[in-house]
Amino acid sequence: MEPRYYQGEVVYLHPSRPPNPGDFVLVTVKEPNFQAHIGYIRQYLGEDLVHIHLGTLNPKKTHLIARHDLVSMATIVGSSLF
Repeated sequence: MEPRYYQGEVVYLHPSRPPNPGDFVLVTVKEPNFQAHIGYIRQYLGEDLVHIHLGTLNPKKTHLIARHDLVSMATIVGSSLF
């Protein structure tokens, strides 16, 4: 999620705070090709009955995550570089 978050940066999560549009979140989704869960940092854009709408910054794109593939979503409330 550069230029907002960089490799090696620590993010602090609030697991129960619902995100507002524009907030950054850590989403964990089911990946059927890997038969595992994968985590992504994305910008929360909103949601509807079927999808969670997420965005990336570089390149600027919108992604739809099906609700049935979503394992968890936690709002990022802070970060720090070591």
